[in-house]
Amino acid sequence: MKRVRCLHVTIGLAAVALICVAPVLSPAKRPNIRQQPLADNRDEDKEGRPIAKPMLAVTRLPPGKVCHVATIDAQANPSPNEFARKAADELARDFQCGKDEVKVIGETGTAVRLAKR
Repeated sequence: MKRVRCLHVTIGLAAVALICVAPVLSPAKRPNIRQQPLADNRDEDKEGRPIAKPMLAVTRLPPGKVCHVATIDAQANPSPNEFARKAADELARDFQCGKDEVKVIGETGTAVRLAKR
């Protein structure tokens, strides 16, 4: 059985992301949609811990290169899962990693602003 791998990423001074990837065997190689909470160091809870801002990331999978295609701020949009599925269906297949720019789908909220830093 393959293990889940996690990576702690610091984005600038104001955000921390924990990104976990689990190997998935899929003959169709559909785009991956995952929730990627970003910790906002400027917005703390009562105990001084950063409050996580939910974001969905759409990732293009093989064949071809693997890269982010789109981001959706899950807090700023009323139907973030629908936006993510639509982006996966319409953008991922023809997306050119390294050439095309990652798209922000829907309203831009705190999570998307943190991811762009």
